[in-house]
Amino acid sequence: MNEGETHSDNKPVQEQELGASPFESLATWAEYDSRGGDFSNEKEWLNAQTKSLVSWARESGYLIDPEEWSSRLEAWKNLEGGREHNVFHSVKDNRVFKYTIPPHFGIQKYIPRYAKNQILANQLFEDDITFEGVIEVDDVVSIVISQSYVEGVKPTEIEIEHWFRQSGFKSRGMYLWWHPVDKIEIGDAHTGNLLKGPNGALIPIDVQITEHPDII
Repeated sequence: MNEGETHSDNKPVQEQELGASPFESLATWAEYDSRGGDFSNEKEWLNAQTKSLVSWARESGYLIDPEEWSSRLEAWKNLEGGREHNVFHSVKDNRVFKYTIPPHFGIQKYIPRYAKNQILANQLFEDDITFEGVIEVDDVVSIVISQSYVEGVKPTEIEIEHWFRQSGFKSRGMYLWWHPVDKIEIGDAHTGNLLKGPNGALIPIDVQITEHPDII
């Protein structure tokens, strides 16, 4: 990139979709910005992704004030997270706030896949996952999302298997389920990533959509 140019200066007009959601805009930006990148060196690749993300957040107005974020964290309850997110519960908002654990952006590591995973989770499971922004503290960067707080308990592995099979999925291995008709693969479907609600229904809260017709 030449000095004085911005990513949006170089970006094809047809890829700048008006009215796109933050997740859609982020996925489009990150896909465009990663073209021609060196994926063989993971450290350099993650560093390039991180710089691009901060640039996009700054241009788009999604860069979170670290001091404001810190003051909000003080009022929230720290919940059990996983490999992908640190998790906090805001009782006042009745929402769970999650931020990616650096230096990765989700288990799949690639920002466009992370963003598309949230879009598809909202579509498939009727979630309300919301993009909150990007936070940078001392060169450590995370994507922040939120979703409604759900009361529930951990289901058993047998309950999870029954739920998927009832929905037409077939097992593809540990925590991996494939729908042969819809061509959808769900991964990371273990007891920590689903909840059993008061009515007994299972609710996915952090599974991975690893294959889908909309994922290229």
